[in-house]
Amino acid sequence: MQKSANNADIFKYCPKCGAAALHFVKSNKLVCDVCSFEFYHNTAVAVVAIITNDKGQLLFVERALQPSIGMLDFPGGFVDPGESAENAVTREIKEELDLDVTDLQYFCSEPNTCYEYKSVIYKTVDFAYICKIADLAKAKPADDAKAILFISPDEVDAEKIAFDSTKTILARYIASL
Repeated sequence: MQKSANNADIFKYCPKCGAAALHFVKSNKLVCDVCSFEFYHNTAVAVVAIITNDKGQLLFVERALQPSIGMLDFPGGFVDPGESAENAVTREIKEELDLDVTDLQYFCSEPNTCYEYKSVIYKTVDFAYICKIADLAKAKPADDAKAILFISPDEVDAEKIAFDSTKTILARYIASL
């Protein structure tokens, strides 16, 4: 699935001068041989929400879009420019589930090394938060969530989880119980 660990097959043309002279000099630094333009393809920040119901089951969403359409994931998404991770997780829960977060607590972070979207490989770091919701009965899938599922931690099938970072966050959460 992964075409190139550093996207060398995708990023060829300089955004400043247009020359086909752009190349990686480090895993995240591109330089143009013609105009010396430099661009850093840095790690993107994403957030995930760990939400449980009163039975201790974890809330998962079925992904409605690529990457990993149809796979399970914790609700969440990318942090927008100028946004804190805490605000991003609150916004993502509203967008994906139409729920309001009443409390959140940082849990952990994990790198996700292969988030491929439209042929570009993004390196992300996922910040996980344990979130409290006032009324889970109001949850409804929206945005990029196709369905909502509650699964007991000991019954989660790791093969159905979309991303390695989510699998690791899940394992860390289960170990903390």
